[in-house]
Amino acid sequence: MMKIYFCFLGLALALVACKKNTNELTAEQKEAKLQQQLDSLANIKFLEVVKEEVDSYPIFKGVCDTATTKVGQRECFEKTFAAQFQERLKKGHYEVTEPVTDRIFLNIKVDNTGKIVLLDMKADDKTKELLATESESFEDALRANLSELSDNDSIEPAKKNGQNVSTQFELPIEINVK
Repeated sequence: MMKIYFCFLGLALALVACKKNTNELTAEQKEAKLQQQLDSLANIKFLEVVKEEVDSYPIFKGVCDTATTKVGQRECFEKTFAAQFQERLKKGHYEVTEPVTDRIFLNIKVDNTGKIVLLDMKADDKTKELLATESESFEDALRANLSELSDNDSIEPAKKNGQNVSTQFELPIEINVK
């Protein structure tokens, strides 16, 4: 009876110890990924689709068609998206009454038809106010820019088991207007 008790106790301790080490490692990995994303202007972090991995990432047609691996598709989409979105932001004429230095976070979805949708924007209220124009809010301007990126069926959505699926990602953007 004593052997069985020690076996159960040993098994329980092993499970707790393994679980604790896994959680610490996962938290460190998540922190490292977050820091890496924050260090870059408009770096994209893909989130899981319904807690599962996609078979292929969204791609820009005519640009990322040659990417055959998932890693290649992801990198091509990230670089192309970031470059095109940054170009659109640079073309925007934002007149501010005082300098703005902030980091905003856009939660974006590439839906199963290839359209880009802004789900949420996290930014300081003052930043939103300073970057708004008389005719539209800063958030509406971002929505319009994202919509233009996906016009003309230029994005092929992610796929899972041969079906088009939506993919969400977070886009940190450094705002530095003087």
